[in-house]
Amino acid sequence: MLRCHGSLLPGVAPDEYPEGSGLEILAHKLTSDRTKIPFDYYALPFCHHDAKYPRTRINLGQLLMGERMRPTGYAVTMLGDSPCEVLCASTFSKDAISKLTRLVKNAYRVRLSLDNLPVVEKRETSSHVGYPLGVIQDEVLYFNNHIRFTILYHKVAATELTDDIGYRVVGFEASTFSVQHGPLQLGKRPATCDHIEEQSPMKLSGESDTEVVFTYDVVFKESDLQWVTRWDALQKAYPGRQKSQWIAIVNSSLLCLFLSTLIMLILLRTLRKDLVNSDLVGSDLDETGWKSLRRDVFRPPRQHVLLSVLSGTGVQLVVIVAITLQIALLGFLTPEYRGRLAMAAVTLWILTSALAGYTSARVHGYMDGARMRDVALGTAFIVPGFVFSVVFVINLLFWITGSIGGTPVPALFILLLLWFCISVPLCYIGAQIGCHRKRVEPTSNYSSIPREIPDQSFLFGKPLCVASGGLPFGVMSVELLFILNSLWHSEIYAMFGFLFFVFLVVLMVSAETSIVVTYVKLINEDHRWWWYAFLSPGTVGLYVFLYSLLYLFMNQTLDGMNLLSDIIVMSYMGVISVLLSVMIGSIGFLASFCFVNVIFSGLRVD
Repeated sequence: MLRCHGSLLPGVAPDEYPEGSGLEILAHKLTSDRTKIPFDYYALPFCHHDAKYPRTRINLGQLLMGERMRPTGYAVTMLGDSPCEVLCASTFSKDAISKLTRLVKNAYRVRLSLDNLPVVEKRETSSHVGYPLGVIQDEVLYFNNHIRFTILYHKVAATELTDDIGYRVVGFEASTFSVQHGPLQLGKRPATCDHIEEQSPMKLSGESDTEVVFTYDVVFKESDLQWVTRWDALQKAYPGRQKSQWIAIVNSSLLCLFLSTLIMLILLRTLRKDLVNSDLVGSDLDETGWKSLRRDVFRPPRQHVLLSVLSGTGVQLVVIVAITLQIALLGFLTPEYRGRLAMAAVTLWILTSALAGYTSARVHGYMDGARMRDVALGTAFIVPGFVFSVVFVINLLFWITGSIGGTPVPALFILLLLWFCISVPLCYIGAQIGCHRKRVEPTSNYSSIPREIPDQSFLFGKPLCVASGGLPFGVMSVELLFILNSLWHSEIYAMFGFLFFVFLVVLMVSAETSIVVTYVKLINEDHRWWWYAFLSPGTVGLYVFLYSLLYLFMNQTLDGMNLLSDIIVMSYMGVISVLLSVMIGSIGFLASFCFVNVIFSGLRVD
């Protein structure tokens, strides 16, 4: 019988197994760092699982992330060492050998799990999630058909509630061997099971069908590692991460402090002096610099409906990321269940749809407020429609290749139902609430005839916007590297405390950057500050996308990726970059809007 005690992490209960109880090894998929096209574990003629195990259920988040859980035929019992057990004998056809050869050339690895722990291949200086299918040497394929599982366990002492002694799984390791087993004899173990390391390797030429005998060892080792810290061993496989993150946080904090000081000591001091002079001299004699725009500064920009839509969607994304990181900090999004992250994001997207509609309507109300319906529909469909379209195209590519990386059709259908039946109505309701709220009038009205804009330096146009995005990118660049490693190299990312701090600093730097750019536009008597306030920090998405391209082509483990995999990776990064631009741009725009309202509220308007 399986016993469960109180959870050491929120939402995750440790499983305790009595001696002799069964342990189930689950198969996830075949993955590679060189190509982001995963395949089903049973895409190759591996030994199929016994019917005694039911098909494991997975949640919507796991489906969206391409996770699969398939039972295997490995028979494992707690504390039951098993030397050289025969799993089965399977025939590899020439086509199967050809497919296996392609997978081995692309460094595909087998992803298994036990008690929600991924199998890890231990090396002298590092660890790697999963174990390799085989190797190719001198154009000869050597297939790893013997696996030695090492299961680390922690003994749990008896308590006042029970006298039973339980055991918790705290580690799951695998070593691979290529062994040319002889023909199987009923009821007998292959003679090649003795001294596995000294046996001839299993060669697959592909010239004819070949029978492969699968065998495995199971070794149990007691460990002092606690269940609550069992993931630390995986994170320690990437040394130097915390040191780099601390250095990045110090640099980010200094940059934020510098920009804050710039605004406090230069902008506010200059503005205060200008406002005092304006009161002393009089508005008629003080029509220079930013004060000359008092009748034009709140003139609605071009494409103001789109700006309102992006602002509302950006605020929604900020709330989603902030709440998700808070939940992760509390321990609810542990690596135990990766699907929870996607589930949390989808749930928050649905629940915050009303906030997006409300914010878009309020921002549009500051402009002309005449196209509220367009704003509501745009908020509900533009950005979500873009994301869904890209995801659908990526899924088509996965389906064409026979990969399991795509989202299943039922999951896509569920997303569509959530979108059209819940998200869209909530967004429209939020927009209606924002529309019927009392409109907050700008601190000054704009004239019917636009003021002529003086000649502007070329550098104060698009180059200023593009250059400004480098500031928030500089804050997040180090953390972005770790996130990319986690996404494309199957590394475990759990430093949510660092990520949340960087997220806050990025928001502050983005707001300050936008304010500085807006002030530069105003002192040059250019009232077209609206889109500059949005795009100046929003161009950080361009930096992220270019950095991803550089990461793709400069990383040594990705140089063998094929064109299709490149397209998939860049499509994902394109979506992430666009969403990041919308999120950061909206914060910058709203900060600049408040800044402009504050400084012009101090002017007398006749």
